[in-house]
Amino acid sequence: MKKLFFPFMVVLLVLPLFAQETKEKISIEEYLRRTSIYDPQFSPDGEWIAYVTSVKVRWDGRRNSDIWLISVDGEQKRKLTNSEAADWEPRWSPDGKRVLFSSTRSGNRQIHSINPDGGEATVV
Repeated sequence: MKKLFFPFMVVLLVLPLFAQETKEKISIEEYLRRTSIYDPQFSPDGEWIAYVTSVKVRWDGRRNSDIWLISVDGEQKRKLTNSEAADWEPRWSPDGKRVLFSSTRSGNRQIHSINPDGGEATVV
């Protein structure tokens, strides 16, 4: 049942948190600085959604991306990673005790693991 409503839940729960309503025209610079949200992943118990936010940091196309968590009721939200490197592709462990993700923290793409309650990420 939860998988059936998945696209609607993402729109209703995640996107409004970052939406900005404006009646003024915005510049190209402002448009490019907007946050992108993608790759939502439900936790095994269906209580949390891990997702990626990405913000442009340089004009050469470089973006910074981090992993966030939001409860399915939208009441709780927290940033899971906070790195200058790119963090993306969050995936829950089957027991829900870890979130695995790709990162370029070491200069190369590697898989990292982090506790959804917070803490330091470790290389898998």
